[in-house]
Amino acid sequence: MQLFYRNIKTIKGILVATLLLILVEFAFHQDEIVQKYRSVFAAGRLMDKIDYINNYKPKLIVAGNSRIDNGIDPMTAKNLISSDSVDIFNLGIPGSNMRVIQGVTNYITANNNPLNSVSDHILIGLDPGLFILEEQLGYSIFFGDRKEMWNQQDFHWLLASIFRLWGFSPNLKGLREPDKLQKFIKASFSQVEAWGGDVTTNKGFRAEEGILSVKEQHNTEDFKNTMVLDNRAINYFMKIINDLKNQDIEVAIFYPLVYKNGKVIPVSELFEPDDLQLITDFLKKKNIRFISDIETDDFTFNDFFNPGHFNSKGAEKFTRKLITRLMNEWPSFVEIL
Repeated sequence: MQLFYRNIKTIKGILVATLLLILVEFAFHQDEIVQKYRSVFAAGRLMDKIDYINNYKPKLIVAGNSRIDNGIDPMTAKNLISSDSVDIFNLGIPGSNMRVIQGVTNYITANNNPLNSVSDHILIGLDPGLFILEEQLGYSIFFGDRKEMWNQQDFHWLLASIFRLWGFSPNLKGLREPDKLQKFIKASFSQVEAWGGDVTTNKGFRAEEGILSVKEQHNTEDFKNTMVLDNRAINYFMKIINDLKNQDIEVAIFYPLVYKNGKVIPVSELFEPDDLQLITDFLKKKNIRFISDIETDDFTFNDFFNPGHFNSKGAEKFTRKLITRLMNEWPSFVEIL
């Protein structure tokens, strides 16, 4: 009889544990839950950015990875064009790749069909890191396009997007850090801003301060000479361009700048020549406008807080140069000013 009762308790324990897992899994499928922990997980901050786009419908979205996140200052851009009617938003996504950006584009489209009801123009900062499908922050779990992940045989992230607790478990391990756990607990009981700040104030821009150290100025290990790209990432990129074109959205491409081997260079120099040519030929075929490489003569190590990212001074300088080029080289952008 005692064995019977012990078995009953064990079964009850398993059922309770299973129920808790189901509830947590259900929570991970609720956008508002993910967004609530914006101060803890990068996916929550991305949800803030997507909400801004859905609610305010900026005329120009600048998309890319962390080089865009802290490299394009929308307020500097707005002051330069002197137009209160043109809202510019920074959709830089640190640690992202083309799977993430394609998924985010599809995610926004699902809520705003067609996407051009949200934005007329999208400017994409290309970077070879976007074409490497390694991912540590778990964006694809929440924003990945399952149909396209199936098409690309990207099965790990497809499954992670379905079984989100399992997929996001590596990120949850970070809660073992006292500081992160404290932020998690605080966010559970109150609204806490994302580590990048309030997107309605900074328009998605995350300013960084500081300049390169002497060691960083001469460090050659921050970038490989060139990066070999994942063919699936190229396919995701082509899907992005095709979908935007099909929705009559104006698209333009530019290359951010980095500090390598004691000089400032465009990231186009980090691509393998064959990969760069493949991307260039595709974009030309699609009649996508290139904003050719920004002049680097005015930039020094003082404009970077690490070799791959601008500080606030460098971001302001780069934004001015880029927007000036847009106004001179992108006629459809000029029309909305």
